[in-house]
Amino acid sequence: MYFATPERNGADSVTTTAFRSVADYLTQDASQILNEWWDAIKKQSPSFAELEKLRNPIRYHEQSLELIIKALHADSPAEQAGLREQVTRMAREMAGERLRQGFLLKDILLSLSVFRGAVIDSVGRMLTDPRWQAIPVNVLHMEKRVNEAIDIQIASVAEAYMNARDAIIRHREEMLRFHNYQLVKLNDLAARMGESLMITEVMNAAAEALCEMAELSAGAVAIKGKTDQAPLVHSEYGHTGCSPAILEWLNSPFFQELSEGIVTSTRPLIVSNTEEDSRFSHAATFGVKSLLCVPLRTADKVIGVLYGIDYIARDFSPHEINLILTFANQAALAVENAQLFTESQQSYEELQELDKMKDEFVSIASHEIRTPLALIKGYSSTLLRFDLKLSAEKQQKFINGIDDAANRLVNLINNLLSVSRIESGRFKINPQPVNVREGIKNAVGVFQGQLGDHELVLHLPNDDMRARCNRDQFEQVLTNLISNAIKYSPAGGAITVSATHLLGSGGEGASEKVEIRVSDQGTGIPQEHLGRIFEKFYRVETGLTRKTQGTGLGLYICKSIVSSYGGEIWAESVPGEGTTFIIQLPVWKVEAEPAG
Repeated sequence: MYFATPERNGADSVTTTAFRSVADYLTQDASQILNEWWDAIKKQSPSFAELEKLRNPIRYHEQSLELIIKALHADSPAEQAGLREQVTRMAREMAGERLRQGFLLKDILLSLSVFRGAVIDSVGRMLTDPRWQAIPVNVLHMEKRVNEAIDIQIASVAEAYMNARDAIIRHREEMLRFHNYQLVKLNDLAARMGESLMITEVMNAAAEALCEMAELSAGAVAIKGKTDQAPLVHSEYGHTGCSPAILEWLNSPFFQELSEGIVTSTRPLIVSNTEEDSRFSHAATFGVKSLLCVPLRTADKVIGVLYGIDYIARDFSPHEINLILTFANQAALAVENAQLFTESQQSYEELQELDKMKDEFVSIASHEIRTPLALIKGYSSTLLRFDLKLSAEKQQKFINGIDDAANRLVNLINNLLSVSRIESGRFKINPQPVNVREGIKNAVGVFQGQLGDHELVLHLPNDDMRARCNRDQFEQVLTNLISNAIKYSPAGGAITVSATHLLGSGGEGASEKVEIRVSDQGTGIPQEHLGRIFEKFYRVETGLTRKTQGTGLGLYICKSIVSSYGGEIWAESVPGEGTTFIIQLPVWKVEAEPAG
């Protein structure tokens, strides 16, 4: 039953009854109205229909028809006002969603226009029914009422669409301005980090820039060491706003393990609220509520971790995270550049020092060669003069002088040849059992005529203890050490050479070693130089060394030879009391012959 029975109490009651009858008819005809609308929209705008198919093509037009039906039922001003609020809400929802989905306003209005035609066609079908003619209501007035309801919807949708579009445009403009501001700020902070190549200044600037950009309470930069250990925060620089307790926390084993995971995965860790993460339950001790751990990644590696700390719980938006990641990459580049600059400066200084030592070596080596040659030349020229009648004692003295000078020259040449072989990789070892007692006596015998006022004291083993070395190289090591002891000891000082058989902790036969000590009573070596005295060309600058000639190669050669045979050499010294050089070499092992 589509039509209500008209009341005869007047024209208004008849009209109201007619509107309700139309509303009831439209309710019954809803499926056909929607089908006709969909068929028509597919013909008039296929592209719109294809896009609409991906959404919910019926939803909003069902709501539209429902509101038209309610408009035909609304009699009182209160009902009509309430209906307008519903139309406005529907229009806002529809316009906002359609705008986000990419529909243009003309497409939405086209769809509503086609829908209007489907509704009017439905009303027309109703008017062809003979029963409708029994109700004395103007047909045009009826269509006008339907059109008014649709016009209100179209106007509301159009207004809501424009308002939503304007709001989106304003929001996008604000976001664009904000993003531009942040990018300008990011560039400014990056430029600030790049103002210096000093590693301390760059790391301080990175920590401060992170806090300024992300509005954090504290920040720190943890850098990996040269041996790839976990990133650590330096206690003196590379952080801002961090208390000593927080610095200790960031360098704790927990954070070392955490940072190693970040370095390995190259993914940031973002903790918005440490109270909700059981791993950071102890963070409350330091008042830390939010935490950022971002890898410092360069083109080919991760060099450390950037820590951001806040004392309030806060969420980080995707844009903030992307900005922080971008900043971390720029900070990593600045830190890497500073590291490379620092390394290049150190290398440059080392090269300068090496060049200086080489120049000094050339000068000293030339002098060391010329001095014995001059002595040999002088003594031999004197001996060759037939006009001079020299006593036998004087001749022997000259001959001894020639021999001593020749020994010094041989020793120097041996050292130069040894350095050449070591540097070129041509230094070869030839392990053999070296009789320690004989080797020491041979080395000491070279200096019999050069001791002057020095006293040479020997403490040698009675047995034929043998070391794993090479006889010539063993004696060369001892010759260099005894020569140094003579040169750097004051007149009358004692020089002691001793040898001892050391047993390993497991008893005889377990890690046995031969220990040889060469001690003097000289001025000693300051502790800060003991670690470098075995470097090539290195000489400790003291009043005595400046007066004493030397190439700076002897100890370098000693260490190279001893190390080649699996031994160790080091020095112990007390300034003002003297120095002792200790050599430890493996004992020569002879495999027992099988029983016959």
